[in-house]
Amino acid sequence: VVLLISSIAGGYFVWERVVATHIFQRGDPVGALRLAQTDVYWRAASELSLARVSELVAGVTNAENMTEAERLAVQAAISDAVVSAREAIDWNNKSFQNWFALGRVYEILASGGIEGAVENSLSAYSEAEIRSPINPAIYLARARLSALGNDLEAARGYIRRSIEMKNNYSEAYFTLAQLEVATNNLPAAISSVEAATLVDPINP
Repeated sequence: VVLLISSIAGGYFVWERVVATHIFQRGDPVGALRLAQTDVYWRAASELSLARVSELVAGVTNAENMTEAERLAVQAAISDAVVSAREAIDWNNKSFQNWFALGRVYEILASGGIEGAVENSLSAYSEAEIRSPINPAIYLARARLSALGNDLEAARGYIRRSIEMKNNYSEAYFTLAQLEVATNNLPAAISSVEAATLVDPINP
């Protein structure tokens, strides 16, 4: 009887996982989470909430004229993004991707001027760096945060560091180009994009 119950329970568990994986592959991490919970699903749910924030904000023509319903919807999506990223960490705090996802959430909040978001993002990225110390994406993320704080020299330094780690890192070259355009340094921006086309010529 014990063996029979165990086999039925095990079969149900496997079936549940298979169905959850299928739902997740269809692009529904929230639906997958109802059947099985993993850090991958929680991380995807966080990214989905961030996409929802972008979608809601894009539909607002003037922030001062936001309705209360729109404001509450944005706040709920932001809260979901933070909670989901933290759930991913609770499930697997050894994954740099989970800490990076949390850092990304706070980075987006920082770009919107939310108080304390820069510090929270830096803290999460630091945890990600501990788990993946030679990952160029972390230095590029630090560059974006430095740029948000108008520390452009620090931003350039982080970008150069990321390129040293990965010399064909086209995203870093493009970020540097955007930084140079923002400071009216067009020759340097052109030079950065030219470098990107050399290391990644098939990137449209």
